[in-house]
Amino acid sequence: MLLGYKAGNDKIGVFEINENSNGNFVKTYVDFIVSRGCNLIFNSNDEKHPHIMYNSTTGHLCEYGDNGIALGYRSGTENVNVIQINENANQYGSQVFINKQVSLTDNNLTSVNEIYRYANSGRYYHPGWCGSIESTAKRISNLNVFYDSGWYAYSAGSNGAPSNYGVILHLKWGETDFVQIAFDFANTMYQRAWVNGTWTNWTQR
Repeated sequence: MLLGYKAGNDKIGVFEINENSNGNFVKTYVDFIVSRGCNLIFNSNDEKHPHIMYNSTTGHLCEYGDNGIALGYRSGTENVNVIQINENANQYGSQVFINKQVSLTDNNLTSVNEIYRYANSGRYYHPGWCGSIESTAKRISNLNVFYDSGWYAYSAGSNGAPSNYGVILHLKWGETDFVQIAFDFANTMYQRAWVNGTWTNWTQR
C-alpha cells in the first residue's frame, strides 16, 4: 500500500506499507518529525515500560531503553555493538560497556576514581611505566616469581625472603633480569638479583 498526495498531476508517495518474508514494514519518503513535547515510543519486551525518545527542555536528544541501550553500526548483515548501557549492573558493578577502541583526540579524561585492567582487579598501568605501584604493597608469598616492577610485601615463611616481615622493590632490568631490594621491620636492607638464570645471594646493606 502506498499513501501520499497529489501535487498537480504528480502523485507523491509519503508512506509505503509492505509485507515480505521478514514481516510487515513501513517506509517513508519524507522527513519524519516528532514535535516538541511528544515522545517517539517503541514497544519493549515489557509492554508496561516501552522505550522512548524525545527532545528535552534543554534541547537534548534523550533516548531511554527499558533494560538499557545498545549503540553500534551495521557491517553487512551483522549488528556490531559498540557501546552498551545496562539497567542492571553486573557482578562487578559495571553498567556501561565500550567494546571498541576510544580516542579522546588530545582531550583529558577527568574525575576518575580508579581504572582497572580487568573487571575489578589490576590497577591500570602503562607497560612502559614502572609497574604495579600501589598505595599498599601487594602481599606475596613467593619472592622468586618474576613479577612486574613494583612494591610487594612479604611475611614469615615467604619463599625466598631474606627476613620475616618486610617489603621489596622488584625492578625489571629487562625481560629476563631482575633486581630486588628488601626493607624489613628491623630497619635492615637487603639486595639480590636474578642474572643469567639464577638468583644471587641476599646481601645486607
